[in-house]
Amino acid sequence: MFTRSLILFAFAIVAGVPARVEAGCCFSTTATTTARLATWEKGVAGLSASYVRELGYFSSAARAVPLGAGTADQQLRFDLFGLVRVTDALTLSLLMPLSMNARSASGVFALGGGLGDIAVGARYDLLQFDHSNRPGLALIAGIAIPTGRAIGAAERALAVDATGRGTAILNLGVSTEWASEPWFVRGDLVGGIPMPTAQDGTWAWLSPTLDLTLMGGVRAHRYLFFGAIARFGVQLPTRSQAFGYDMALGGGVALKPDPQWAVLVNVSVSLFAPGAGMNRNAPLTASLALRYAAW
Repeated sequence: MFTRSLILFAFAIVAGVPARVEAGCCFSTTATTTARLATWEKGVAGLSASYVRELGYFSSAARAVPLGAGTADQQLRFDLFGLVRVTDALTLSLLMPLSMNARSASGVFALGGGLGDIAVGARYDLLQFDHSNRPGLALIAGIAIPTGRAIGAAERALAVDATGRGTAILNLGVSTEWASEPWFVRGDLVGGIPMPTAQDGTWAWLSPTLDLTLMGGVRAHRYLFFGAIARFGVQLPTRSQAFGYDMALGGGVALKPDPQWAVLVNVSVSLFAPGAGMNRNAPLTASLALRYAAW
């Protein structure tokens, strides 16, 4: 989900520019699994609030199909997140999402939500990011625990009480970044592997996914950072789901008036145009996050 990528983006922008800047970890998502702490930080905690509006969906013929008249799909999401440094190379992360869905269709309006799928993760830096000309390299792993309600178990109209995928999803990938004051660039490649679930006496598999996320940022002022993010995601086919893909672009601003506090604003949108996606939704997302770091 691109909302979680925006959270990571928020981490990256504050930790990725050289030591005097440290912007890349604050504008850094794929859950917080891939996020990096700044070199002097022992841990981070924060809260983000996101508004998500579905523009439409991409058909199996790669057509961009907008939502019909009188149809709306919106979500207000809150994410509690945290990271803690275990060793110089190992960082653990936690993400707890809460969401409220509002949908309308054919004259019916429904509102509902609850706890989503909690995600835990780990990052191990093979090459430490030390603000030299040498790029950093890390292995990343995490799991999304099915604590949310799956759409198949939804009880309310328009499935507004569905808040999760209904199965555990294992995430594995790599992350690399490079910085030269006042700039930083970063790339994450993460694969999502859903665990099989039993439905009506048979086994079902959600589609595995592969996401490539590219980020970049610059320090514009002592307290001000700007960043941009691009993502390309692929949904691999299974017996129950078809092949799909989508692309998204986003940008953000981070204000860091204090070494321990940062405020971040991010906006992203799917490239909602013919050929830019297939068998995927097309959301518009705006997020506001508050980040606190402990030394």
